Amino acid sequence: MVDVKQMPYNEKYTRVLSGLKHDEYVPAFIEKHLGPAAAAEYREKRDAAMQPMPDDASDQVKYEMAYKNWMSGASTAFAFVRERMGDEGIDQMAKTGAEALISENADPSLVFLRLIRAISPGKAFQMVSKKSAYEMQYLTDYSVEELDKHKAVMNVPRCKVLDYPTPRMSALWAASASGPSGWPSSSA
Repeated sequence: MVDVKQMPYNEKYTRVLSGLKHDEYVPAFIEKHLGPAAAAEYREKRDAAMQPMPDDASDQVKYEMAYKNWMSGASTAFAFVRERMGDEGIDQMAKTGAEALISENADPSLVFLRLIRAISPGKAFQMVSKKSAYEMQYLTDYSVEELDKHKAVMNVPRCKVLDYPTPRMSALWAASASGPSGWPSSSA
């Protein structure tokens, strides 16, 4: 197993807030495709599901609450778009989200990484893997089993995102006699 520097909760919280900020493309997407009234309705639904943050909360509580709000907002967005635009709308929204993420992360360090990759692809892979192994900590718990110039193996025993079901997943779980824990695991 590879030791990875642990991300403090205040940094996890800051990263989740960045995720919430990134998701601000959603109302504009809805307005573009469905009009201002639909965007206002979406904002109302999203905001109604958000939990207020206590001023005196610890960094860990702030992170957990912000994460819950982030997942709730994403679930609301996907359900809203799927209901009104179907799977094609979900595909369009995902593409818009990816484009927003690319523009948010346009950074001179990417040029430097391309240069390193041209000179030493293995070293570039290892650098990105190491950075990813640190940065993924705000998303879910995992362990890094192996990390070198040619291979990165990360074990996610249970993705935290699954603890925040979308309406579609809730329907699937309700249809399953044993619920989500009865589903086959990735190790099966």
